[in-house]
Amino acid sequence: MISDLAADAFRNDAEERLRADLLQAAVAQAPALGATAVPDLAELVALYYANVAVDDLVDQDPLDVLGAALSHRQAAAHRDPGQTLVRVHTPTIEENGWSNGHTCVEIVSDDMPFLVDSVSAALSTHSRGIHLVIHPQFDVHRDDAGTLLSLGPVDHSADRPFDVVTESWIHFDIDRESDVGELERLAAELTDVLADVRAAVTDWPPMQAEAETIANRLAAAEIPELDTDVQREAGEFVSWLVAGNFTFLGFRRYDLVPAGEGQALAVVTGTGRGILRGGDGHV
Repeated sequence: MISDLAADAFRNDAEERLRADLLQAAVAQAPALGATAVPDLAELVALYYANVAVDDLVDQDPLDVLGAALSHRQAAAHRDPGQTLVRVHTPTIEENGWSNGHTCVEIVSDDMPFLVDSVSAALSTHSRGIHLVIHPQFDVHRDDAGTLLSLGPVDHSADRPFDVVTESWIHFDIDRESDVGELERLAAELTDVLADVRAAVTDWPPMQAEAETIANRLAAAEIPELDTDVQREAGEFVSWLVAGNFTFLGFRRYDLVPAGEGQALAVVTGTGRGILRGGDGHV
């Protein structure tokens, strides 16, 4: 057992030494990309690739390793509060000074749940093969105009500066695409997906509160013309959802209204939450 632990520790140390060497080689390419004036470049590269497996770095050209980090920093150079930035491009040696053979998706967003999973699902839906995902999180300081001033590791302490925001920077290497129109369409679609993520995360508390209100109503008194066993079972089910067993993505109220010889559901305007906020039409 001890020998196994020692072997694991030695393996981890060797991987970290290799990672440090690979990233040092990448930083050494700064003159080739005109990046010698980028502040705290070594720290940026180390934080950017901190959670990337060494196996995903070892076969890459150091120029491409540095190029991806610098490109993402450039994409993040200006961001308004609450804004989600999405850039989809295919870097080339001629235009960018580096090229890893793939199309790159670069995202800068407030840190929140579901970002990587949602984008991965959207890319898979469009049959875009994913070759690498990089997802660093930074504490970022920007000026009043949204210009990036500095970044560093996430600080969870109580004395963290009030004007620092934790951002997710997400990079996907996907199948190479050279059609500019396709790149723009993909960026627009991913922007819409991330807007839905923000809406769902922001409206999570009020959606849970709505569900809790419904559960309490079902438990409080009998509803006319509704079977009591059905009402009890429905109330227990909604309470189970509220207890952390369901991811609320959208909520909206409907009225049951006459329609021809039957009835139909009509949206109650202004009640939408999450991904159903703002749209009062049919889904």
